[in-house]
Amino acid sequence: MYRRTLLGGLSVTFGGLAGCQAPLVSGPPRIDLELYNYTPDPQPVQIRVLRTDRDEYDDARVFSREFEVPSRSDEASAGTLKENDIVERRPYLLRVRPKFGDGQWYHHHYYPGESATDEDSVSLDIRLRQEESTGDVYPRFSI
Repeated sequence: MYRRTLLGGLSVTFGGLAGCQAPLVSGPPRIDLELYNYTPDPQPVQIRVLRTDRDEYDDARVFSREFEVPSRSDEASAGTLKENDIVERRPYLLRVRPKFGDGQWYHHHYYPGESATDEDSVSLDIRLRQEESTGDVYPRFSI
């Protein structure tokens, strides 16, 4: 009786796993996007991520979004926004434009770290700061 119960339980377990292999297979490591706003106001920002191994803009663009990054809650903190797994881990050209519209695009070349397990090597950190004398918002890349 015990053997029959054990075999019945194992057949159900293995039968359930037979068509379920996706969780066991992992794809290439992916990169998170983390935006930090050190200004007193919410900041709109456009982010574009371009592959460096493509000649045409439409072929190179792998990520293009607009965000509004929340304001900081106090002088010592930053408003934050995080998007997980936006693109595969590889070299990219980042284009960032604060304040939407006709503002200046800022560029940064991103080269991922060697370790796929190193958390810092799989995150694009962009920190929005404000020039005190002009009030202009600009990004700082902490990558």
